[in-house]
Amino acid sequence: MMARDKDDDFSSINDAPVFVEIHDARVDERIEVHMGGAVVMPFAHLATYHQIGPERYAVVSRKATLLLSQCHEIRVVGILTEQDTIVEGHVFDSDNELDLVDCLGGHAVSAIFFIFGSGAKIALLPKYAQLVLSDPQRRLGDWIGPLVSTQNGLGRPAGEEPTRPGHLGPCTH
Repeated sequence: MMARDKDDDFSSINDAPVFVEIHDARVDERIEVHMGGAVVMPFAHLATYHQIGPERYAVVSRKATLLLSQCHEIRVVGILTEQDTIVEGHVFDSDNELDLVDCLGGHAVSAIFFIFGSGAKIALLPKYAQLVLSDPQRRLGDWIGPLVSTQNGLGRPAGEEPTRPGHLGPCTH
């Protein structure tokens, strides 16, 4: 259940989110690919959840940047549009699906998949991912209820079960 709060009230939010929501994230204008396999993926909007009470989370919109290193394969299917949002996203290490919040301090990863509302798909096979968050832009409201996760007991709102990404060609997990 989402309750509205004042858009610019960040006083009850601690600095560390307990969940970063890939769904509805919007990639900024360009994704940069550098020599040596470095990829810089800026987000114009990414929702973060911050615990502010028992089963109560402030939901905040932020800009963010996903920094990938040693990316040895990138596959793009389709064309991204300016207002395209991610409808499904997955981050894997060698054994498990991770929550994007696990990449805040940097994390070894094996595959990242994003599927966009336009039908476009991006698959990346990096060795390492780090998510860097900007200052909060806008408070979207509060999530009231439990969060569950793919791995660590915190994460996606209860009832939102993950689905496996479709086949994107040679980029597979």
